[in-house]
Amino acid sequence: MKNIQEQIHAIPPEMGVYVFYDQNQKTLYVGKSKCLRKRVQNYFRTPPTDPRPFIPHLQQEIHHIEYTLTDTEKEALLLEQQLIQQLKPKYNLLFRYENGQIYLRLNPNHPFPRLEICRQIQKDKKLYFGPYLSRSDVRKILDIAKKYFLLRTCTNQEFRQRKYPCLQYQIQQCTAPCVGLENPKDYQKKVEEFLQLLKGQPHSLLQKLQDKMKLLAANLEFERAAKIRDAIASIQKLQEQQKVVLNSHKDLDIFAHATSPKGIALHVFYVRYGKILSAENIFCATQEKISTFLEAYLGHYYCKNVFVPEEILVDVLPASTLGLKALLKEKKGKSVPILCPKRGVKKQLIELCAKNASAQLQTMEKQYHSTVSTLEDLQRLLGLQNFPFRMEAYDISCIQGQHAVGAMITFELGKPLKNLYRHYKIRTVSQANDFAMIAEVLQRRLRSASTLELPNLIVIDGGKGQLNAALKVLENYAIQGVDIIALAKARKKHHNSSCLERVFLPNHPTPIPLQEGLETTHLLQRLRDEAHRFALAYHRMLRDRAKK
Repeated sequence: MKNIQEQIHAIPPEMGVYVFYDQNQKTLYVGKSKCLRKRVQNYFRTPPTDPRPFIPHLQQEIHHIEYTLTDTEKEALLLEQQLIQQLKPKYNLLFRYENGQIYLRLNPNHPFPRLEICRQIQKDKKLYFGPYLSRSDVRKILDIAKKYFLLRTCTNQEFRQRKYPCLQYQIQQCTAPCVGLENPKDYQKKVEEFLQLLKGQPHSLLQKLQDKMKLLAANLEFERAAKIRDAIASIQKLQEQQKVVLNSHKDLDIFAHATSPKGIALHVFYVRYGKILSAENIFCATQEKISTFLEAYLGHYYCKNVFVPEEILVDVLPASTLGLKALLKEKKGKSVPILCPKRGVKKQLIELCAKNASAQLQTMEKQYHSTVSTLEDLQRLLGLQNFPFRMEAYDISCIQGQHAVGAMITFELGKPLKNLYRHYKIRTVSQANDFAMIAEVLQRRLRSASTLELPNLIVIDGGKGQLNAALKVLENYAIQGVDIIALAKARKKHHNSSCLERVFLPNHPTPIPLQEGLETTHLLQRLRDEAHRFALAYHRMLRDRAKK
């Protein structure tokens, strides 16, 4: 502790970003502050003044402190988020999970633009719509675009290389603009009509469709009239899901919270063109002040490539907004006010958002603590030395050694961290040898241990042979303190009987059978099945590519 106090005394009382490391040079935590020395001192007060539950563990693990001075809050905010994404600190838990937002993108400069899905907004001249949190909503929109507006679905490369109309043209879900069977002006007219739908202004479009349907019915073209009728029904159903909340066509992001002794629930409304497009719930097991929590969350969220609205509404103002406002102004090209409305329609929206946060808090708390309880049960059941906060699962996929691939997936607190999923194309094994393939994949994973934090538990899909191959790799790399198991699929012994899933442990001669129906069993199965899905998808992609 004396060494730590000397390091703290050497930190200047200025604005910047601090990083805590353990004795193995692993990053523990990244933060920012207007006064670095005062902020870092708060972590070591006795008794602790910081209520966050991980602080006692953090105090014990800190070995040395590094810092970087910045001139403005905006620079500190950007540097903090950059270091969090780069170093993956152990205790920056709030920012480890992706929010899973989906955007629809359309390039208006292309003579025949295509509607496509993307995860981030780029600085280009394309149009973006969203965010959508439900893939089913996105599928419905894409389905309407293809079936009723006949917008192309092929990639730009396929579009350029096409010489003959594809199957979509044959089934009357595309007009084959790729081979010159549609005029660009007619296609652009369809695109403009469809954009009315995405912008929440479908009234004139619906009127045109209804007039066209009546005209076709009058001319006894009932099949075409029925198709337009179905389009009208699909558009109306989609619009019913989007509640009108503003008379204007403003874009707003609305944040409101609910708290309990166990954590904070944050509810978000994404309002686009005056309608609630989607909503999201976030739960964090923390006792931070809501103003501090909101400052950190908003800074992290808007540092990513997401849509920046015209206004941001909150029920409590963040502890500091200078850096955030500067960031928003740079990304939007103009000032974006952060408001805490006290009356009127916007106040009603905040109250509605807060009501949803309160309703979700109990459910989200229950889910969080149920997950923790399941992980504790798993630790006791398997005799693990670590609480399995972070788990990695590995699987191999190949057919007789051909197009062999490995996959690694990561779960934290029972949730998938898809930004840490990894594919491995097998390089050193030419024959069907599952043991050697597992060894190669694990070796390549451990080479990146300096940049990618090691898990608490490694799960190998397989039996004792795969486990021994993985153990040998861990021994060669002198990896200690990481639990490892192998999960073998259940096998049918006889026609009417089956044996349970089995877990193989190091230095245990017999496997542990997993009882069906338990949450611990379901968690391991979900982990194993996700690794299998991810590996199989990559294997199929390579196999299909080789056929072309």
